[in-house]
Amino acid sequence: MAYEYLGEELALVIPLPEKSCAKEKVVQIRYPASRTEVNDGLIGQFRRLSKAISALKSGTQA
Repeated sequence: MAYEYLGEELALVIPLPEKSCAKEKVVQIRYPASRTEVNDGLIGQFRRLSKAISALKSGTQA
């Protein structure tokens, strides 16, 4: 199934086929075992922002 990540909105859009709303739908996201960094979303952005601010304060590059 295809998906789209909207970085500006920090949203993952997963289109689902039209089905009855009376039945539960489960969306399961699996990451490859080789991928250790899964915080590319909000947590990852705050981590990078924190590093950038520290670099600006100290006068070094992030």
